[in-house]
This record gives sequence, structure tokens and C-alpha cells, in this order.
Amino acid sequence: MLEIAAQAGAFLEFAAVAERVNAANTRAEKATVLRQYLFQLRDDHLLHAIHYFTGHAFSRRDRSSVPIGEVTLISALSIVTGVEPALLAMQRFDYGDLATVGARLLIRQTESVLTLDDVAIAIEQLSKAKGKRRLNWVVKLLDRATPLEVKYLINLLQGDLQIDLEEEILEVAVAQISGQPTQRIQWVHMLSGDLGKTAVLARHDQLDQAHMQVFQPIKFMLASTASDATRLLRSLAQGYAIETKYDGMRAQAHIAPADRASDDPFNETVVAGIRVALFSRTLEEITANFPDLLMPLAALAPRALVSGESAGLILDGEIVPYRDGKILPFTLLQQRLGNSSKTEDLVAMVPVAFIVYDILYKDGTVLINQPYGQRRALLEALPIESSLVQLASAHQFFDLEALGQQFRQARAEGQEGFMVKMLQSLYRPGRRSKDWFKVKHPIATLDVVVTAAEIDPLTHPSLFSLFAIAVRASESDASLLNIGKVSASLSLPNFETLSDWVQQHTIEEFANGQVHLVEPQIVLEVIFDAIQASSHHKGGYKLEGVRILRVRRDKPAQEIDTIETIRELAELQREEGWDSRT
Repeated sequence: MLEIAAQAGAFLEFAAVAERVNAANTRAEKATVLRQYLFQLRDDHLLHAIHYFTGHAFSRRDRSSVPIGEVTLISALSIVTGVEPALLAMQRFDYGDLATVGARLLIRQTESVLTLDDVAIAIEQLSKAKGKRRLNWVVKLLDRATPLEVKYLINLLQGDLQIDLEEEILEVAVAQISGQPTQRIQWVHMLSGDLGKTAVLARHDQLDQAHMQVFQPIKFMLASTASDATRLLRSLAQGYAIETKYDGMRAQAHIAPADRASDDPFNETVVAGIRVALFSRTLEEITANFPDLLMPLAALAPRALVSGESAGLILDGEIVPYRDGKILPFTLLQQRLGNSSKTEDLVAMVPVAFIVYDILYKDGTVLINQPYGQRRALLEALPIESSLVQLASAHQFFDLEALGQQFRQARAEGQEGFMVKMLQSLYRPGRRSKDWFKVKHPIATLDVVVTAAEIDPLTHPSLFSLFAIAVRASESDASLLNIGKVSASLSLPNFETLSDWVQQHTIEEFANGQVHLVEPQIVLEVIFDAIQASSHHKGGYKLEGVRILRVRRDKPAQEIDTIETIRELAELQREEGWDSRT
């Protein structure tokens, strides 16, 4: 047992376990492999290993702490292997991912010397380093690794271990090694936001120490997409609320007396003794982008919060561009997101408001397990008085026909759509629930990721203006399926910046540099005329007449639409015969 424990901190063992987990056929088998491995680890190794299995090597709250791009990884592999970057890029295209290329090229029989501690130290340094220093740290890691370790180091540094492992299976394994109920592990994981810390607490029977804390963001609840309101309404039980679907940036607002945050390691923003923090859907702090929201959000505190250590609010909502009582097009908000320096002129030029539509925590009480109807009542009781903090419009329905009439009226008025929420629905962090639905027009918008870029010599000979776009294979399968191309015009905000981004994130070039395969990171919201069946596209469909509505800098590639949504829209198109070209 001592010999096993002494080897338990080796990164090679972690990589071997990852291989076994990926090869296991059932959830139970995967959980068993994980349990046997995690049980033998000491506390600090347990913490690291679980972080790595979830693919969260880098902090999602720290803006400077971001995964390593493929360009840097290709450069590092080139240094370690002596293979030219262009050849590495070609092989990456052939094999489908850079991790496989690295493992195949490093055929040397190097004895493993890496430990989980070594990797943790390197990741800590990488989160702080920039430019050549970052490259040097990656080279240092890869140069000490065996082929199998290289495979998982590359995936880990990119922020996704690329194994068939759902977070729920890891939670089951943590429950098994600690003897705690799985539901309790899941609850504490949600409260703390860190499954590694949850595992250590569970091992020592200290789960009671975990509490939801203001300024510790939790994952957002996600809605399913319903392309057809009529079909949706037939499937619903009575008791739903309709909320206006706001076209903005999802955000979580945390508000508490400043002394509650005195030991917080992140930047504090205090107004009249009240600290306010805003977090994006990727759990990054974005407070600095919206200084004009600090005072109106802080103004909620004096009458909304109780006194004492438990005082605090966590609100879920949407940041929208807003002026003179009107919500403005989202494209204006992109100017705020695309500038690192927030000048007074920029804030004045693009004012914003925070639309609140849920409350998750108030004065020591966790509210996510209370039904939507009760949470909405608490929300409506808040002293919201500023025009820059508004309560989302919501109407409750118990009659499905009335709900259908409301939706048809909204369509006639040209609104984008609704959020439909079951009155009894709980708030499920990080889950795409069937209790919440996004309902849009039949000619819907889609969130897609850019996979390649082309220069059109006839329109913009010096800029990339044509982009290949893709959706996910499914919610659980991150494979990308191309569904066509979209052209960007010079009128698109940050068009030149988007073209510059292509140069910095190119994986491989074709056609004498006219076509670039890029890292799949940039998310676009697009609208289209029609969906066509296509044998030339792996997913079986191609979008016709695609236009870019906006660049979704607020949305990660993991949250783009899936091919299932395309199929649903294609079926609706056949049934209703819609096509905006006719």
C-alpha cells in the first residue's frame, strides 16, 4: 500500500487512469476506475487530479488565467520534437487534434519524472506568464513528458481533457471514496464551485463547512431551445411564467457590505461601504467593464439586506445597452466588451442597465431550491428604484391557450421571443433544464463557432471576411459539425479586429494563405434564410443566406447550439414552409 501511495502523485498514473476512464463502456465502470485511483491520493494530489479531470486547470475567475492556444502549443511541440510548425499543423488536421499528434511524434522511451505537483506549479506559472515566458514553460513541461503524458498535458493546457467523462460521474466517485451521499456531494460542489475542494472536505467529513458565499459565483442555469411554441405548449403542464427574452449579456450580480469581502483575493469595488461584483457566464469577474452599474446595484443594499455577517445578495440577470428608457441593440454593447480601457467617454457613449430576472441567495439563505414562483415573489419585494436596475417583465399563466395567444401576439409585434419557465422549477446551476425554454421566431438565430476563415479577393483582399461555421454534435459530444459559411461586412463592429484574431489563432494555412484553419473559440450569433439538406456536410445540413448578427464575446464555445436544434428547425421549415427569401 505504501508503494502505491508513493507512486500515486505521478502524472503518468493520472494519464493512464484518464485512458481507462475514456475506454470504459458504462458510467458505473468509469466511476469505479476513478474511485480506485482517487482513494489512494493524498489531499493535495486529490485536489489537483479532480481539477484536471474536470478540465479546469486554469481559473475561470481570473482574466489573465486562460488556456494555452494551439499556436503556442504547436511552437512548443516544434521546439521539443524538431518538426516544423507547418508540418505539425498539417498533422493536426489529419489526426483531428494536437494531443494525438504530440503523442505520436514523441516516440522516445523517456522515463516519467512529472508529478501532479510539477504540473500544478507549471500551470500556476503559465497563468501569470505572457509571450515567450509562457512558451518556455510549455516547452519545459513537454520536454519532461512521456508520449502518453504529452497527450493529456496538451489537452489539459487547452482546457478540456477530451475524455468521455461527465462531471456527474466524477461526483459519484467522490461520494464513493468519502462514504457521503452523492446528492450531498453535488450540493456542496454547487455551493463551493470547486469539486476538488469538495472532495477534500468530504474525505474529512467536513462538508458542513461549505456555504454559498457572496463573491463566489455559481454556474448559471441554462434553458433548452424550443423552435415551435405551439408544440411546446402542448407538452406543458399548467403553471408557467413568460419572461421577455432580453438581447444582452448574461451576468450574475453579487452585493454585500464591504467588510464581508475583506479577505477576498480579487479586486474589490466598493460604493458607500457596499461591494458589488459582476460575473459573466464563464464565471469571470467583469466588474471593471461596467463601473456605471456599481452605484445603482449598491443602492439595493441598505433596505434589501439584513445586518450582520450573513448579509448579501446574488442576482441573475442580463446587462443590456440602455438609453432614455429604451433597450438598444446588442451591437452597441460589444463596444464596451471589446475595449480593455474603460474611459468616461465610452461609458457615456454606451450606457447600460442590469435587468434582474432571478434571485439565488439573500442574507444567508440559499434560494435555488425554492420554486421559481417563490423566488420571483422575493425578487419583486426588492427595493428596485433606479432605471439602471430593472425587474424583468414576467407574466404567469395557468391556461395554455392564453399562453399561446400571448406568444402569437408577441410574434405579431416583432419581438424576438420569450423565456418560458415552469412556476415550480428549481434553479439548477450549470444544467440545461427542460423547465426553462427559449422560444424564438421560426426563422431563428443560432450560436455557432468559427472553424476557418477565408480572404475574398473580390471584396476585402487584405482581410478575412468569409468564415466557416459549425455547431456541436450534441450537448455531451463536443465534436464540431460544419453547417456552412457566413460573410462578414465592414459594417460589422470590430470587423478588422476579428480578421486580426484569425492571424493570431491560425492552426493551418491553405491555398497560399487565403484559407486559415483556426482555433474554434469565436462564437457568432447568426440568422439565416433556410436550411438545406446537404450530403457534403457531416451533420447533413447547410444554412442558406447566413448573416452575422453579432460576435458573442460573452459566450464560450461549449454553449453553442447543437445539430439537434438544426434538425428541429429543418422539420419546422418543412411543416410550415417558411423561408425568408419568399
